[in-house]
Amino acid sequence: MKPLLSISIPTYNREPFLDKALENITAQLTPEVEIAISDDGSKDGTEAVAKKWQAKFPSQIVYCKKPRNERFDKNLVTATEKSSGKYVWFMSDDDMLNPGAVARVLSEIKKKEAAGSQAFLLLNYSRYDNATQSVTFERMMEFGDREFTPDQFMSLKAPKSYFDYLGMNIIYMSVFVFPRELWLKHVECCKKFIGTNFIHCFVFIHILAEERLSITYIGEPYVLYRSGNIRDWGTNVWKDFHTKFLNEVISLGIAKGAARKMKLRYGARKAVVSIGGKAKKTLRALRILPQKKQ
Repeated sequence: MKPLLSISIPTYNREPFLDKALENITAQLTPEVEIAISDDGSKDGTEAVAKKWQAKFPSQIVYCKKPRNERFDKNLVTATEKSSGKYVWFMSDDDMLNPGAVARVLSEIKKKEAAGSQAFLLLNYSRYDNATQSVTFERMMEFGDREFTPDQFMSLKAPKSYFDYLGMNIIYMSVFVFPRELWLKHVECCKKFIGTNFIHCFVFIHILAEERLSITYIGEPYVLYRSGNIRDWGTNVWKDFHTKFLNEVISLGIAKGAARKMKLRYGARKAVVSIGGKAKKTLRALRILPQKKQ
């Protein structure tokens, strides 16, 4: 029986980060969930880490190592192909989950399916600084649960669109859960964007615009995003992406006004001073934040 959900992790030369991520994620595994790891030809100890965890969860962890490095976008495509779940949740190899994340995602998927529709989920997230080991934003999106209709995503007939609330959060892959069959259906026409490092953004907007899916947004910050940990393509991360993405958005019929709202807004917020909630507990449990004094 195929799993309902695949947590798909593309990775390359990230041995210590992947080990922490798998320690964290496996604590929430249920029989309905698998982890699919696509290793883009790592030369460090990534394979040993993946196989260590695979030995502990042989029926729920799939590991594939590519013979050569093909870069991030192609590895993301491979990670989806190697997954077998009805739904896929991309996870960066250095991100983690707060307690209850997997249970909430499974619950929302089942709720959507019971209502006769496919689920497309977006989760809020916390950000912590890799260098100083502190939570810098407790909630990256500062509003609660809501549903974005197709018209709100397309900015048609709706006073408030997806982009009014979320800006460019579509770039962050670890907060999206989506039907695998729809990714496979739309990825072919998006392969021309391989090399932007954000092929998932193009596939997601095709899925949403052409399938007319609603977005279920979960306001609880279930994902922990590690900042200050840039990959080797980090200095060129925005090369050509912005123009190509906005052009594609407009070509799909998303209103030009909505497209203009998708400019990057990171760095415009004030850092959250207090560190609390599930994010703090998770970081302490994984020894990323200092333990409390007894």
